[in-house]
Amino acid sequence: MTNIQIDFPDENDTLIKTKADFYSSALGANWQDLSWYSHSFELSLEILIKHIKKNVKHGQLLTLPILFLSRHFIELKLKEIINYFDKSKLYTNHGLKDLWETIVSNMKSEYAFEKTEINELNNTGKLIFELDEIDKGSFNFRYPTNKKGKKSLEFAQFDLNNFVTVIEKVNNYLGSLRDFCQNN
Repeated sequence: MTNIQIDFPDENDTLIKTKADFYSSALGANWQDLSWYSHSFELSLEILIKHIKKNVKHGQLLTLPILFLSRHFIELKLKEIINYFDKSKLYTNHGLKDLWETIVSNMKSEYAFEKTEINELNNTGKLIFELDEIDKGSFNFRYPTNKKGKKSLEFAQFDLNNFVTVIEKVNNYLGSLRDFCQNN
């Protein structure tokens, strides 16, 4: 019989140590703004998506983290875009619909749009509203029930491939919108 060594925490362990070397992660630095946070969650999502495309069998277990990371990075990206219009206001709510409506209001008051641009804005907004409806307070993708014990997600079957395809389009649009706001 083979003995397997499994490590458990000991009295000298601590989760956070400050250390500056190649393998260190910088946290709390001044340059780590909403853009940095948004991008870090977006990158994590991209890595998970690439993984399940290669290892389909992991799709079931990674669906909820993919949903949560998608919703979270979209929330951060929306707040980042809003920040280009008003750096003085801190948005602490998690409602994607409210955040999107703030962006649309600012965009329409600052810029003129062509019909195709209005369609892109509306199409993206529809999808953001759909995501907000499924997970209004960034709770449903993290827990099986809400605070009242009601099931968080109402659907039993879920097309992860469709979600990934469409969320990538939303991300593309939000990225171009962010770039536009940053440069104008």
